[in-house]
Order: sequence, then C-alpha cells, then structure tokens
Amino acid sequence: MSVWKPRASRTLPRALVWRLRARFTRSGPVVGKAESHGVAVSVAPGGLLVGLAISRTALRSGSDALGSLIMELSGRATRRAGDRMNEVLSPVLEEDQLASLGYERLSEDDPDAQYS
Repeated sequence: MSVWKPRASRTLPRALVWRLRARFTRSGPVVGKAESHGVAVSVAPGGLLVGLAISRTALRSGSDALGSLIMELSGRATRRAGDRMNEVLSPVLEEDQLASLGYERLSEDDPDAQYS
C-alpha cells in the first residue's frame, strides 16, 4: 500500500511536511460539529459535509425550516472546523498563513466556540 503524499509535499520543505504530518497524526481527524433541534451536522475544514443525522421530529418541521437549519448548522460547524484546524496547525504555521487559508481562531465569547 502506498503512502499518500499531499501536493504540498512537492513544494514545502521536507522538514515542514514531516512536522505537519506529525501534528495530524497526533490530533486525529479534524471535524467541526454542530447540532440543534434534532439535526446533527459534521463537516471537514472548508465545509465539506461528512455527516448528517436528522431525527423524525426534525423531519416534521417542514422542508424549508429543515433546510435552513441544516445550512445554519453547517456554517457553525465549518467555523468550528476552521478553529480546530488553526489549533492543530498553529505550532507549525504562522498566524497570517493560517488566516490566508481561512483557518481563523474563534474568540472565547463566540457562540460557535462552544463545541458540542
């Protein structure tokens, strides 16, 4: 079985690539989660939907309300995933590099900073 090599490994210094791999190995999967009113959403950094659970009660709320809730929760989960990615990568990358990638730290008083 071959080892996956990201494109970045072709352009980044080898030592930095190894430090990044080590950080991800220690941290495990980086996923943002949010749930409310019987709907649970999980997203990867950048907002890729990786999990969605909808209760029977949530299904009864109607398609418009359910769609709006899923979109709201996806946005919240995306912000949380970006915050988590910032946490994982901050020992390796500079803050301006993280911000340019869209991985910004959430302030402690931000309601999205409260992980579910």
